Amino acid sequence: MTSIDTLWLLIGSSLVFLMQAGFLCLESGLTRNKNNINVAIKNLFWAFWYALMFGDSQHGFLGLGQFFPDIGNGLGSGSAIAFFLFQAMFCSTSATILSGAVAERMTFSGYVVVVAIVSGLIYPIFGHWVWSGSGESAVGWLAERGFVDFAGSTVVHSVGGWVSLAALFVIGARIDRFKEDGTAQNIPGANYPLAILGTMLLWFGWFGFNGASALSFSDRVPKILVDTVLSGTAGLVTALGLSWLVHRRALVDWVLFGSLGGLVAITAGCHAVSTPAAVLIGAIGSAVAIGATSLLERLRIDDAVGAVPVHLVAGIWGTIAVGLFGQLEVLGTGLDRVGQIQAQLLGITTCGLWTFGLTYPILLVIDRAFSLRVSEKSEYIGLNVSEHGATNDLVALFQVMEKQSKTGDLSLRVSVEPFTEVGQIAAQYNQVIGALEHSAHELQTAKNKAEESNRTKSQFLANMSHELRTPLNAIIGYSEMLQEDAIDCGYEDTIPDLQKIQSAGKHLLGLINDILDLSKIEAGKMDLFLESFPIRAMVEEVVSTIAPLVAKNQNTFTLQSSDELGSMTADLTKVRQILLNLLSNATKFTENGSITLAVNRTKTVEHGEMVVFTVADTGIGMTPEQMSRLFEAFTQADASTTRKYGGTGLGLTISRLFCQMMGGDITVESELGRGSTFKAWLPIISAEVKTQNSPQFLGTL
Repeated sequence: MTSIDTLWLLIGSSLVFLMQAGFLCLESGLTRNKNNINVAIKNLFWAFWYALMFGDSQHGFLGLGQFFPDIGNGLGSGSAIAFFLFQAMFCSTSATILSGAVAERMTFSGYVVVVAIVSGLIYPIFGHWVWSGSGESAVGWLAERGFVDFAGSTVVHSVGGWVSLAALFVIGARIDRFKEDGTAQNIPGANYPLAILGTMLLWFGWFGFNGASALSFSDRVPKILVDTVLSGTAGLVTALGLSWLVHRRALVDWVLFGSLGGLVAITAGCHAVSTPAAVLIGAIGSAVAIGATSLLERLRIDDAVGAVPVHLVAGIWGTIAVGLFGQLEVLGTGLDRVGQIQAQLLGITTCGLWTFGLTYPILLVIDRAFSLRVSEKSEYIGLNVSEHGATNDLVALFQVMEKQSKTGDLSLRVSVEPFTEVGQIAAQYNQVIGALEHSAHELQTAKNKAEESNRTKSQFLANMSHELRTPLNAIIGYSEMLQEDAIDCGYEDTIPDLQKIQSAGKHLLGLINDILDLSKIEAGKMDLFLESFPIRAMVEEVVSTIAPLVAKNQNTFTLQSSDELGSMTADLTKVRQILLNLLSNATKFTENGSITLAVNRTKTVEHGEMVVFTVADTGIGMTPEQMSRLFEAFTQADASTTRKYGGTGLGLTISRLFCQMMGGDITVESELGRGSTFKAWLPIISAEVKTQNSPQFLGTL
């Protein structure tokens, strides 16, 4: 090997190493930010693979000698050292393929173990069968039989794909990747521009991957590079066409997978096919990769970055294509066309049996000894935090809010990172919690001393509510703004956390609004705005509003009413709120059950003509003791159901007060474990009834 050949091999090694950066960007871009550190960390094992792959062949099945090679002395010439480096890059590439496939749910220690198995055993032994000599000097048993894989469509890519498939069978799909009915749910990547950059880096690295596999800077290198580019381009164009044909738009994932599928497919025969054949190989490689992606979804196999379709399936196709399109005189195996196809199929089958057949049972045994998959909690918070202890200000904010919602500890505060949008949310949240803590303390002091009147207490609550609304609205506004920025910048993985922050803010704001309403009622400052409105139209509007919540808990809903309900005169906003509260309670405490709303007109001796809204559910029901305290303010806040079902504990209190203000009432019947039935009675023509002096409601705060 001449000096220029050695230089070309070193350049090729550098380009293949650059593919690690490409894999990092591609996999980090296609997975969520909370896992990108875990995805980025790679490992390379050098002690065993070189000896097993390129050591003295033992009957064409195993290499021995040169374990723990002394790079400076033991390998001899500079060309041998360059060859070692080049092959080391190939080994690391095969092992890296696994990382993306199992992203977001495999333990880092488990990944290291699998990489050790691949790098130290599976890859080098199969590589010895194929690459330890070729043509007349072939010593590997597959090479002796004419199997050709020039730059590794099977040796590198299919090996990595088979290992990935075995690991996916063992560890399973990510949480929420598939619905109960098997329908796939899209988990958007964190940064598609980064994924596209990764694909471009991989494409550039492929010049070294394929070009330097010639092992010399000969006249055939330019054609190898041209055919590689054309095949990848054909894959990209094919993916665009298929995406437009099926979805009427260019799907980023398909374009990435298609171009990489074309590059993987040409890798096996880039030295021995015509240029038109290279284009055809790339186009078909793209199509089979995209088709395999859809097939895996149907089979509920969750490959996070398309590693199996791209590297395994496109690699298989590219290896078969050597037999179909390879120029026999260039291949130099002495086989005819049929014989060459048979040799390619033998190599593909052997690779699958060896790689998957060995990896799958090994991983099953390892998984039983110590789980290869992270816990559900770790997967939920992200592997950056659970596996590597990394965090950020958004995660810290969410963790404090979640802990506070579970424990009710108002002394907790979020650390504030100044001059950031999340820091501004944290500061506003701390202000809200500080005010709530102070208010709770003052309220408890007032109750203990029993020195303040109910009117003073209500005024205090109203003032407190006004003071808290400004920072809460700021939190909600900031979170909405951050969601828009996250969508614009491609950080979709942060949106669920931002939505939780926004939801928590809206929950607190709802609580404060309820407190303010209650204090106004007790202080006699809540006014009624009476108007005439059609009952049926109002009911249908409420039913439409509550429908998503009913569907969320997989309940069935039935509306029972006549079309001749007529009109009523009452406070429309408050009647609507009463119905919404009753229906939302019913759906919240019922899962996979039924909700019924019946609306009827009736006449009573005492109150005249009334409209009765009956809300019945098949939910958890209540005990007699629970029913006795049901309409007391904050009752649910002390109940065991709060954590599971949420709520402020004020909805029913306010609803009943609204009914009584309009001359009606709410009654309830319930049986534990069988459901509840609420009846809201309202006069057809309401007149304001003062309730602030009703003893059953005073003092409940």
